[in-house]
Amino acid sequence: MNVAYLSLVISGIALLISIAAFLWYRKWYKYHYLAEVWYEIKKIALDHPNFKNGQKTKDYKNSFSGDERLKYEVFAELCWGYVEDLWVNGYAKKEFYIPTLKEFKRLHECWLRENRHDYSEEMIKFINQL
Repeated sequence: MNVAYLSLVISGIALLISIAAFLWYRKWYKYHYLAEVWYEIKKIALDHPNFKNGQKTKDYKNSFSGDERLKYEVFAELCWGYVEDLWVNGYAKKEFYIPTLKEFKRLHECWLRENRHDYSEEMIKFINQL
């Protein structure tokens, strides 16, 4: 066996291992990032239980005022940003995430309607079908 051929085979194996490691890391990183955002949403919801009160969030402009309204708007944006991350990464249609999407729709649909220009039309259509 010639040295050039052996070198080529070893390089090919190293390339395949590198590609596999990259793909594994990318998948792990996405899940890790999504988990971090999810836990941040949960922490904020614990500190502001009214943000999970559907009666208040449906009429958030009248239910919240001052800093609380600003905090709610940032919270709703964080929730829909999470959904957008799921959408962009191809996870939104997975059965595992559907209950979360339905809950966000129930709680923050009013905010989304008023800020729909910030999100893709395809994502909005998908959310509306839930």
